[in-house]
Amino acid sequence: MEDSFDPAADSRSPRVASASEPPSSANPDPASGNTASHTADSPSAASDRTGDALEERSDIHAAPASPSDAGDSGQPNRPAAGEEPALPLKTNPKSVIQGVFSNQEIQNVGTGTTKRRSIAKSYWFAAEGPHGTVQLQRLNASLVPSGTITEIQRDVFLRDFSTEPEFYLEKVYPRMRELEQTISRAESARKKGQVYSAEFEYGKALTIDEDNVRANFGLGLTYLDRGDTARADDIFQRLVQLDASFNEEHKHLFNEFGIKLRKNGLIEQSVEYYERAQRMAPLDENLFYNIARAYFEQGDSDRCLQNLTFCLEMNPRHEAALELQTYVVRLLERLGDELGDLEKTSDHVQDDSSA
Repeated sequence: MEDSFDPAADSRSPRVASASEPPSSANPDPASGNTASHTADSPSAASDRTGDALEERSDIHAAPASPSDAGDSGQPNRPAAGEEPALPLKTNPKSVIQGVFSNQEIQNVGTGTTKRRSIAKSYWFAAEGPHGTVQLQRLNASLVPSGTITEIQRDVFLRDFSTEPEFYLEKVYPRMRELEQTISRAESARKKGQVYSAEFEYGKALTIDEDNVRANFGLGLTYLDRGDTARADDIFQRLVQLDASFNEEHKHLFNEFGIKLRKNGLIEQSVEYYERAQRMAPLDENLFYNIARAYFEQGDSDRCLQNLTFCLEMNPRHEAALELQTYVVRLLERLGDELGDLEKTSDHVQDDSSA
């Protein structure tokens, strides 16, 4: 997604710088400027009134539908007959390996003469990955898959891990569904403009999984919707530490958050946010454009043009980048002409001290 540019929509000018069910996320997550102004023919610049164009990609996976509500029988929330429980990892429907598994880990307990070795059982959500691997996410204290996805070879997995179908159905699946439903309620409330209800539901979700990417993005966007930049900055600091924030499946949330950071005046955070993403996707021309757009708002024409150049090297037909580049170049030429006129005028003005 790129933030579109409309030269006719703003009056700010840059300075001349000197230099199944539960989470569809592939990572449902760990428990445990100064602007120069001129009076003559003031140009317009990139806008708050301009629309934010969304660049769709065919490889984005849509989130699955929310889980159905549980019955009132008092029985554990198992999947209905014939219903495949939704999985937090992207999986092959025909996969042999997917579900909750356990392994035993040796831990050292105590120190000195009291030091001893203990065997602890750990629970993981597993799904088959590419090229003969299995992807693992550890279950957090709330019994939902959380944190970094680890890949191991399939033969190692089959040797060291044991299946836990009853534990999944009795303990894990109900919590995963609860998390998914809570986030869905929060997203629905936010779409309706019910920001305080959204904040409450996102907060509930984060008590289950504090690093859940959808919930963190949603809460941050809710704060930005109501102009609470201090709390939004706290969420920003958390999101930039989560690699999963920059995954393809969170593309729309990622871009909406970056644009709203900028529109709420958090320009430095916006630049940091996009540059963090750039380290993970260095060949994405839209990231260069969005960084340029943030530098434009900051009044740094040099860095703005530099990032536009990088963007256009990757995609010479990037329409928004071409428009912004043309506007900035023309604005700098106009500022240069006005500066020259001012210097000529000053040559004819007598200094009062010499009168």
